[in-house]
Amino acid sequence: MLFAVCTPAIASEARIGLALRIFCGFGIDEIAEAFLTGVALNRTFALYKANGREQALTELEKLKLEGNHFYHVLRDYLKKLPPH
Repeated sequence: MLFAVCTPAIASEARIGLALRIFCGFGIDEIAEAFLTGVALNRTFALYKANGREQALTELEKLKLEGNHFYHVLRDYLKKLPPH
């Protein structure tokens, strides 16, 4: 299994998912949530850089990730940043 996870023939996202599933025992739903949350939060931060704090906060609220720790960290961080 270790060789399957390490082969460069598989995309890095797939290798990470396989490792989390096989070696750590995470469920498919947990792995998918981690990937999707990361993408959504990165997009929100990119929105801040491009369009300012208010639009980034608005988009962040639309994601409905209140139960996610990273959501709260990013929201608090965005609130402390100066508006564009």
